[in-house]
Amino acid sequence: MIDIRQMRYFVAVAETLHFGRAAERLHISQPPLSRQIATLEKELGVRLFDRQSRRATLTPAGRRFLEDARAVLIGFDQACQNARMAERGEIGELSVGFMMHAAYTVLPGLTRRYMASHPGVRVELREVTRESSATQC
Repeated sequence: MIDIRQMRYFVAVAETLHFGRAAERLHISQPPLSRQIATLEKELGVRLFDRQSRRATLTPAGRRFLEDARAVLIGFDQACQNARMAERGEIGELSVGFMMHAAYTVLPGLTRRYMASHPGVRVELREVTRESSATQC
């Protein structure tokens, strides 16, 4: 199974076209990096690099995989960031129940300030009547 770390390793080698420089960039030694790329190639069933003694070049399959791997990494990084933002309440949804008298007094200013400071949160306002609030827990 391919993991995100292997994709990051692949992109580093593809961008530097050199296993040693990619290893330095990743702060790992070169032999484990080479093994991870070999494992990735085995999992995919394709050769991603043509290797020479001092240089690597991308195969056609490697060029295509680089394009897709970059997109996957961008999506993965965004998913991680979104999870952190959701945990902090910076994105998501907030449902607010209010009684009609609040609609003309505190609610407009409060809602405006909240939405300005939390642009990633969708605010849903629902009027609550005495009858509906008595039946809800």
